[in-house]
Amino acid sequence: MTNLYDETVMILESHDKTIADIEYIGSSETKINTNKALELMKKRIIIAVMAVKK
Repeated sequence: MTNLYDETVMILESHDKTIADIEYIGSSETKINTNKALELMKKRIIIAVMAVKK
């Protein structure tokens, strides 16, 4: 298990990026404050599940 923040950091690192490289979080219709989003990400736990076809 990991939190969404750590998962995001790992994905950014795989692209030679950091949290500082994030320009905005949102879509063309909405935007969330980046610092607030990062704070919320630290509280969200991700449970990795792998589905295997029999």
